Amino acid sequence: MARKASDEHQFLLTTLPPSHRQRVLALGIIVLLFIAFGVAAPFANTHLQLLNSFIPTIDGIYLINDFVISVLLLPQYLITRRWALLVLANGFFFAALIVIPHALTFPEAFAATGLLGAGLQSAGWLYIFWNFGLLLAVIFYALLKDMDGQTSTSGRPPEVVILWSVLVVVAIVSGLTWIATAEERFLPSLFLDNVYFYDNFHPVHGVLTLIGVLLVSLCGVAFLLLLAHLELCAEVGDGVKG
Repeated sequence: MARKASDEHQFLLTTLPPSHRQRVLALGIIVLLFIAFGVAAPFANTHLQLLNSFIPTIDGIYLINDFVISVLLLPQYLITRRWALLVLANGFFFAALIVIPHALTFPEAFAATGLLGAGLQSAGWLYIFWNFGLLLAVIFYALLKDMDGQTSTSGRPPEVVILWSVLVVVAIVSGLTWIATAEERFLPSLFLDNVYFYDNFHPVHGVLTLIGVLLVSLCGVAFLLLLAHLELCAEVGDGVKG
């Protein structure tokens, strides 16, 4: 019976090693993203015409995209019982949920100063929480994926585990939203007004620099871990073919 379950797992998309063509495609997309970033970087300080519907539209796209990914990953966890998949699914669920208060609190999106009792810094801090949360989920996924040689040994049914994990994510998003709105005055200021950050000579700019360094560092760690895992999967796949 265990052998049969193991054979079934190897035909799941989440457990199959990537082909050479898929690896090249993934690395090609990464290179194109870096090129696009380099082309767009010189225009970072160029201010375009204000469009109040832009943030709700983009956040709506993120919401649908991340929620669909989460829903597609959860059944994979039900089959494989692997913690890595549960962490990644909840990471995308977290990202899907937190864009809702981000859109609602964004100035001029639905109200002049944002909804939910938002302050000037609320949407900015929710955006930071959003990025940190998803990056940490990807990092933990990569770490657990390499160690996930066996399925999880939780004594609880997987449906119960999923339910509790979803409730935890809802609680985390609710708590972060409360911090960014009701307790916004205790958070370091990021924005001078609805458009501009504080300049380089303002003491608050050090906080922005630190946040930027942390985000870039986490992106680098996530990228290296996923790249290492990709190479490991390639070796496994080549070994299976051999």
